[in-house]
Amino acid sequence: MLHEDMEHIGSDIVSLVLVPDPFSNVAPSYLEHCFDRVEPFKTHYVADLRYPLESFIDRGFRRKARKSLSIMNVEVCCQPAKYLDDWVRLYDNLIKKHAIKGISAFSYKCFEIQMNIPGMVMALEGVREK
Repeated sequence: MLHEDMEHIGSDIVSLVLVPDPFSNVAPSYLEHCFDRVEPFKTHYVADLRYPLESFIDRGFRRKARKSLSIMNVEVCCQPAKYLDDWVRLYDNLIKKHAIKGISAFSYKCFEIQMNIPGMVMALEGVREK
């Protein structure tokens, strides 16, 4: 029903950029009906995990991943909100370093909401100690 929303959006907007959910199965022709300009953003790949990784992941990539895991430690954290303050502190450094402004300079509240989404999982990585 995007086309109906677009009819009621008003004329005050100069630009509107949207990225549809890659799983939404929206036809490009429908988007072209709704917008003056439609440009592909990036290609998304979907893996059917019922099949072995070897059937769709390149052997060279698997070798590099194994090598990385020999020096990296990856921990799956099912309670990411536990690390909210650390995450915000890291992101604040990124904001300063790259002069991030506007909507991309996510607030504490924004990260708090994201990290409390049911089912949210965080991967923590670090260099293995020798």
